[in-house]
Amino acid sequence: MMTEEAATIRRIRWLFWLYLVLLVSEGALRKWVAPSLSNPLLIIRDPIALLIYLLALRAGLWPRNVFVTSIVILGFVSWFVAIFVLQRFLPLSRALMISGYGFRSDFFHLPLIFLFPKIFGQEEVRRVGWW
Repeated sequence: MMTEEAATIRRIRWLFWLYLVLLVSEGALRKWVAPSLSNPLLIIRDPIALLIYLLALRAGLWPRNVFVTSIVILGFVSWFVAIFVLQRFLPLSRALMISGYGFRSDFFHLPLIFLFPKIFGQEEVRRVGWW
């Protein structure tokens, strides 16, 4: 019988594989397979990353180091500065959307880099490299 932590790590590992498959294939899907779905496919990895983050936080696996802390702080400071600058020229709702998309593009996926070694062992890293 698997413990709760082992089951959570297994789920996160599966989500990481799904994330990597989408990361590699998303461009081809957007350009050649389903160009009419280009916009939704652009953000298809976001819910998966969010689910990985939530499961990692719940399992106590969230990386606590100066790099992740710096990414989080810099990301939110940049987001708020962008809102402050843009709201002078645009309605607040538009400024929130534009700055939120910038946050998503520049900062949202970066903590995955530091969570990856906590979830994947040496054998899984070999499989990712081979794949």
